[in-house]
Amino acid sequence: MESQEDQIGMYGFKTNVRSKPSDVVVRINFFEKILHTSYSITFRKLIIISLIYVIILLSFIAYLLSNFVRLPYIVFGNLLLLSGSGLLLSQLLFTNAFTGTLMKSSILFALQQWDRLLIHSRRKQKFKKIGIKGISKDNMIVFSNGEVGRIYEADGFVSSTLFPEEVRHIEKEARNYNRSRGKNCVEIKITSSQRQNTEIQQENLRKMYAKNVNIKGIADICQQQKQVLEQYVEGKKLTVIQHIVLRGSSERALLEHEERLFNYVKRGLYYKIRTLGKEEQERYLVTFHNLK
Repeated sequence: MESQEDQIGMYGFKTNVRSKPSDVVVRINFFEKILHTSYSITFRKLIIISLIYVIILLSFIAYLLSNFVRLPYIVFGNLLLLSGSGLLLSQLLFTNAFTGTLMKSSILFALQQWDRLLIHSRRKQKFKKIGIKGISKDNMIVFSNGEVGRIYEADGFVSSTLFPEEVRHIEKEARNYNRSRGKNCVEIKITSSQRQNTEIQQENLRKMYAKNVNIKGIADICQQQKQVLEQYVEGKKLTVIQHIVLRGSSERALLEHEERLFNYVKRGLYYKIRTLGKEEQERYLVTFHNLK
């Protein structure tokens, strides 16, 4: 039996049976030990960025050797420019599983500092946090700014064993869904992971065992499956859960978007969408929105 770490992986990357060799992620132990963080590369990125850097290097050499008279005056500045280009390309090369490329992280950090400067200079309004007043009797979340919303649990179709035609169909429906989405309702998708709960599976096995206790083969299989669930799955394996939060400017806008969402479920965008009840939404908001 493989360990949980071997099956799940260190960075959360999921195995894709159709991955090409150029898409294989390579771990960099040097960065893990020195920077105490997880950066990785793919062979495709390594090949493309290496070719780009070789082209830039050859262009610099050709430019420097085109005129030997000015060479002593421009060589130092051009070497600095060449080094800077290499650093920028390396930021595109190294990728973190959680934050993306180093280039993306640097751009986001610069934009955040710019926004902070604008807020301090009073050229931009400070972001106002939207609170939650509570949940109404008709199972709607009431926000502090007057908007209403609901939370849904989504069960997707996507799997590593899907055929390419099925994947393309889901991608097409997702594009159509996003393009036709209205402006009066905000859709927030939250993906979380939790320890596997096998209470339902174990209860079903107990019922099956009780019905077939006199049939030795079925009874032994039920006992074996129950033992596997208790020892290797229950509370140990991770399962990914996706929730969708809809926040509409009015009740009508929310219901229209909800109807549209369920229509796209019939078209194959999701396998199933379930609306959370009042108690479930309260428990969920306590975890993700600090609702008290």
